[in-house]
Amino acid sequence: MSLERRARFAAFVAVLAHAMPAFAAEPRRVELSSGRVLLAEIVATRADGLDLQTPQGIVSIRFDEVQRLDPVDVVLYEQQPPMRILQLPSPDPATNPVDAAFDAELHADLLALPATRVRDRTDADGQSAVALPALIACGPDAVCVAKAAALLDVDVVFLPTPTAGKPWLRAIFPGAADANGGLPVDTTLAAAVYQMLRLNPPAPVPPPPVADAHPSRHVKPSPVAPVAPPTPAPSAPPPPAPRPAPSPAPSPPPSSPSTALSLTPIPGLPEFRSGHPARGLLALAIALPATAGAVYLAGTQAERPWDVVAIGAATWWVASVATSRALAPVVVPTATEGHADGATVAVVGRF
Repeated sequence: MSLERRARFAAFVAVLAHAMPAFAAEPRRVELSSGRVLLAEIVATRADGLDLQTPQGIVSIRFDEVQRLDPVDVVLYEQQPPMRILQLPSPDPATNPVDAAFDAELHADLLALPATRVRDRTDADGQSAVALPALIACGPDAVCVAKAAALLDVDVVFLPTPTAGKPWLRAIFPGAADANGGLPVDTTLAAAVYQMLRLNPPAPVPPPPVADAHPSRHVKPSPVAPVAPPTPAPSAPPPPAPRPAPSPAPSPPPSSPSTALSLTPIPGLPEFRSGHPARGLLALAIALPATAGAVYLAGTQAERPWDVVAIGAATWWVASVATSRALAPVVVPTATEGHADGATVAVVGRF
């Protein structure tokens, strides 16, 4: 996909994400430009991207990173396997204690991630005898690692590549067209791991309070309180004044029969059923151009005919529900139910 088409597709995804909040909680298959594929729920829409709920946590992405955005079955989303992580070693962990400590800390941080399975190059799980040696022979070449890892059953490869004596970490997704340059480990390895996976770090847990080793030094003995003389029993309070009888609560207004019809994918149906043909025609006048515009725009960007059909159907449904809810008749008082002087009057009716 060219840069121009990628930018236009990202803008279309942004408009669609803001226009359809009702579909945000549905599972989606999100393919990113890095080659990574996520099965996630859209939990928030930002000005520049999306927040996706994955089994590992919240992943924040930009609109221009989205290559494809397709619906996925709920069962497939809920039963997806753990993320398969392959950890490659530092250049010389056998003789260099710094590299050995780096690998041990990285392995512990990867194991701490939820819903993951971490392996190293000695744990190939009985896979191809050709792919793993080819992966090891790549060394620090990230593009070579991405191609070789595509033959293994892994989701991401972590590759430590020290640069100028400074710890450096890369997260490589198999089959990616290009490899990222990685990140220097400036703070902690755990923070670098979360950043490479685009995960929002967990909230810090406050440390427990430190107990005083010698509490008796700060506690003063309390003096013996003098015995107070017995107080006389208080006199009985006067009986409370009788409260007036509560007024009967007004009966709730009848529910509108057009509430259920407003969810049907037919714009103007609730208005025609309730005797408002002008509102029904107005709903059709809004839904038809909106759907035609979305289909035209999707036809210039989508690569498959099913994408155009899915976007047109979604836009038609959203326009139908939105116009039916916006043009629904309003329930206002028209009839009164009288009571005695000073009592509550319940008013019920519909225009």
